[in-house]
Amino acid sequence: MSYCLNPDCPRPGQNPPEAVTCQACGSNIVLQNRYRPLRPLGQGGFGRTFLAVDEDKPSKPKCVVKQFLPMEMDAQSYAKASELFQREAVRLDELGHHEQIPKLYAYFEQEQRQYIIQEFIDGNNLARELQLQGAFDEAKAVKLLRDLVPVLEFVHGHQVIHRDVKPENLIRSGVNGKLYLVDFGAAKFAPSTSMSNLRTIISSAGFTAPEQMVGKAEFVSDLYSLGVTCVHLMTGRPPLELYDMAQDGWVWQDYVAEPVSAGLAQILQRLLERATRKRYQSAVEVRQDLEALNQGSRLGTPTGIRPTPAQAPKLVLNFPQRQGGTASKSKVAAPTWECVCTLGPYSNWVTAVATVQGVGVGTVMAAAGKDGILRVWQLSGQEHLTVTTLWSHTYTAPIMALQFTPDAQYIVGGCEDRTVRVWDVGKGKITQTLGGMFAKHSSPICAIAISPNGRLVASGSEDKTIRIWEVTSGKCLCTLTGHSSHVRTLGFTPDGFLLVSGGWDNTLVIWEAGNGRSLRTIAEPFRFGDNGFNAVVISPDSRWIASGNENRLIHLWDFNQGERLHSFPEQKTAVSALAFSPRGNILVSGNQDGLIQTWDMVLRQQRDTLKGHSKQVTSLAFTPDGQFLLSGSRDNSVRIWRQP
Repeated sequence: MSYCLNPDCPRPGQNPPEAVTCQACGSNIVLQNRYRPLRPLGQGGFGRTFLAVDEDKPSKPKCVVKQFLPMEMDAQSYAKASELFQREAVRLDELGHHEQIPKLYAYFEQEQRQYIIQEFIDGNNLARELQLQGAFDEAKAVKLLRDLVPVLEFVHGHQVIHRDVKPENLIRSGVNGKLYLVDFGAAKFAPSTSMSNLRTIISSAGFTAPEQMVGKAEFVSDLYSLGVTCVHLMTGRPPLELYDMAQDGWVWQDYVAEPVSAGLAQILQRLLERATRKRYQSAVEVRQDLEALNQGSRLGTPTGIRPTPAQAPKLVLNFPQRQGGTASKSKVAAPTWECVCTLGPYSNWVTAVATVQGVGVGTVMAAAGKDGILRVWQLSGQEHLTVTTLWSHTYTAPIMALQFTPDAQYIVGGCEDRTVRVWDVGKGKITQTLGGMFAKHSSPICAIAISPNGRLVASGSEDKTIRIWEVTSGKCLCTLTGHSSHVRTLGFTPDGFLLVSGGWDNTLVIWEAGNGRSLRTIAEPFRFGDNGFNAVVISPDSRWIASGNENRLIHLWDFNQGERLHSFPEQKTAVSALAFSPRGNILVSGNQDGLIQTWDMVLRQQRDTLKGHSKQVTSLAFTPDGQFLLSGSRDNSVRIWRQP
């Protein structure tokens, strides 16, 4: 079979082995009259990879074709992605003579698309190996380090920082058993020892070093990522579960079946140091310690706990699903969002909405109200979408903010009585009050955020402070001070290491979640009478912070540099709520006048206006699959909107 590389081809894989042009779309199949694509291997944010053969050689050896084909992005991001793709070719050309780095065969443009042709490594990456064979024992982990540290020593010796060391980028050859370091698209040339100018963030959740998350990658950043890769493979656990923010330290040894040797533990501890000065300063140092290390005993993987779904639905609302295949492909004629369900009206206004992917029960949704009632529903269905009431609980005070824990077991609410309450989703009742009744805020709570691993809760209050709570113990770990007015909105970064807050003092503050240290403050110019951030959200890739203001403005900020990238057109009324779609390609805003607007993050312009609420939109939340949007309003209702 020959595979067509035209992204718009309707039947790319239905060509005979000797085809020169595609039978479906007429595009040329063979690149440079030499490289014939056979089948897809994978796809990422910047492009696609294909298995191919080099027909210019008698043996027709296999090779890899990488096609530059970025996902939706603006012109600036496209240019940066194109630069990274070209950079990968340059790095491969410089580094490919190492026996554990794929060789570069060619780089060219054909039909206005860029291509890289490189050596094909026939084998599984370590993420797949973990799935097939289970967690690494100590001997295998030590061998991993001994195999890869010299490769990083070679790469760093050429003044290159890889910046994306992770299991998916480590392939074990099925021919010779060697480990290969691949994907140099994120690599950065470091012409001097000063890294202060390396400002592009390349991030893989959990594997990225803290300094790299703020755009300051160093050689030691690769060593950190190697350490995270090692403990992930030894435990089978995601990296975010292996770092305890409450203790501000790694707890990977809690997830192994037997203790590891003191020597390996010491090496991993130095690799995993968050402070760069405490970490190994070079791959040479790591190699020297490995040379003296004795191999240890076998490690294991613990079994996870699945949340218990709620039962006993009380109310079912059905509506038909939109029929597919009838929508026009024209951008102008594209259908707009539609409101498919309205819940309410209730006795008072809706303060917050949230969603989470349940285990075995579809999407779970929740809404809190000024009436103190927490309501929970399930969204499910195939031919018909069904909204099912699971339960409601009446609390003694208004619930002003809420979030689900990532495992869908609990809902955490910030209340007007200054407490943080925890509801069990399966039982429909309060099971915990963080800090008890005596360690609470001194004023009502306005905002709640939960770390991606579910271990920490942040609460923001009218008392101008933020408190970080440990969920398991209920203890307040630290109190963050820095705002001079109400803290209105909070959000953790996807890796859980940083927290962003917005206040009515017209400032955004980026905090280190583990210790409460303030890293950066972004201040808006003061305007008397209409200042203050009502909503702040972080894009799924941590590139942007979007803010909505009392002064009717929506700004887009560079997370790394703290600079304003874009300002959307001024609204007629204050911006009260924001939400990014799961893919990050759509930003949704809700206003004081009840209008909801969607913004195209590629074109940086408005797409749709959603009309239905008669009063202020207080909260917005996408379902995990991005198909539906929930909105809560001061008109006492919750609306569910469906994407076109």
